[in-house]
Amino acid sequence: MFWPIFEALTKELESHGDLNRWQEDLEERVRSQFGLQPPVNVYGNDAQVVVTAELPGVAAEDIHIGVENRVLTLDGERMAPELGEEDAYLKQERSHGKFERKVRLPFDVDVDKIVARQVQGVLTVTLPRAESSKPHNINVESD
Repeated sequence: MFWPIFEALTKELESHGDLNRWQEDLEERVRSQFGLQPPVNVYGNDAQVVVTAELPGVAAEDIHIGVENRVLTLDGERMAPELGEEDAYLKQERSHGKFERKVRLPFDVDVDKIVARQVQGVLTVTLPRAESSKPHNINVESD
């Protein structure tokens, strides 16, 4: 349904900057709007990046977090609520099932110092910058 639109936009915008990155970002927004991926916020500074994800109804033990090649991956499964034997949905808007969300990170992170915490359905992942990727000042010696 949406992919023909992306194909048309791709053809029209081929001459603009980093089109692949733009298309990936747009696809993520569409998936997020339709419940296929949890919505995220990403913020940070020179020392760390923080990712928050809305995961109501997902138990902490059902969330898997990984980092590889500057990409944070969140995946897991939101279980469908159990209905009584005689119950049936009259309206169902909340999604359930497996999800995966990938977030590009702006720098290498220290995987041994990553902290993840879930409070009231919001997962917060704090990713400290790796020492090797921090900017270093180099003194210039003179004669």
